[in-house]
Amino acid sequence: MEATLAAAGLGAFVDLPSAARGRNENWLGQTTTGAHVFVKRVSGGAGTVRARMDAIVAAQQVLDPVEGVRVPSILAVSRDEGIVVFERLLDATDGGTLLSEDEMPPEVADDLGRCLAAAHAAPVPAGVEVSREPSALPPVGSLTVLPLTMLPQLSAAELETWSLLQRDHELVAALAALRHDEAATEAVPVHGDLRLDQFLLVDGSLWLCDWEEFRLGDPARDLGALVGEFLNHAFSALTETEEGEVVDHDSIMRRGSERLDEALPTIRRALAAYEAESGRPLDDVLVRACRFAGWHLIDRLLAAAHEKARLHPLARAVAGIGRSIVTDPTSMTRMVRAEGASA
Repeated sequence: MEATLAAAGLGAFVDLPSAARGRNENWLGQTTTGAHVFVKRVSGGAGTVRARMDAIVAAQQVLDPVEGVRVPSILAVSRDEGIVVFERLLDATDGGTLLSEDEMPPEVADDLGRCLAAAHAAPVPAGVEVSREPSALPPVGSLTVLPLTMLPQLSAAELETWSLLQRDHELVAALAALRHDEAATEAVPVHGDLRLDQFLLVDGSLWLCDWEEFRLGDPARDLGALVGEFLNHAFSALTETEEGEVVDHDSIMRRGSERLDEALPTIRRALAAYEAESGRPLDDVLVRACRFAGWHLIDRLLAAAHEKARLHPLARAVAGIGRSIVTDPTSMTRMVRAEGASA
């Protein structure tokens, strides 16, 4: 890391850099040249690191010239070390924090939709190579049989989750159909691994980070992840109970309906802004987007099961909502349409 900073003329960290959360090793701090930097060491095996480094660089090349998409500037790259140095965004608040603290301004929903629309419409400059490799998720193959090498790494809760998913033949068929439909769709630049905490709000401007999965793919994947993030936030409250509160099926359904009603206006606003910015009918992608949103909820169950001995019953209930959306997206498709929009 120190050599990468020095080779780029950025000096060295003034103090011991702070570590930042994430799946990668991340550090942030100020250097002796006065630069504020965010340093990321990309995780994974050699092939995975190489592909993710290529994606990060390609995203910068494709999106930096695009009005409406702000991506942090790359200051240095070391492919040997798997390190990327970005200009650090100071005083940034991520979208996940804004939502969890009920401080997301309504107009930010518009910005979310417009940002994705601009990214999906971005032209790929001549000479820039962008991966067309299909995303690994949803992992239809693993929904049939898990690789033997994967089994020793799984917790008891993860094994239980995979067993539940593999026995659900209707869900497996619906996800396989989604992957088939995705492959037949016109491919555009997509983020590929979208979460609300990757959107950063700085002085009223929205930035989008973490482009390791950037590729040419189905725009419904990003839209579905965005909708899924709002749904996951809404339904995560179902796992929070007051002391002595009785939790039964009726109370779960009632609270889930209430939380969905609270989330829908923001979802509708983001999708309406996307449709207006893209100039294309939302109906072209909405069914697939809702199915991807349902998968997002199921994927959150897998994440919640990591290193756990047993599944939380309410987490299973949220994944059950995701299953319903994947297998029959009709109701969700109607609900997320902006009021007054054509269906």
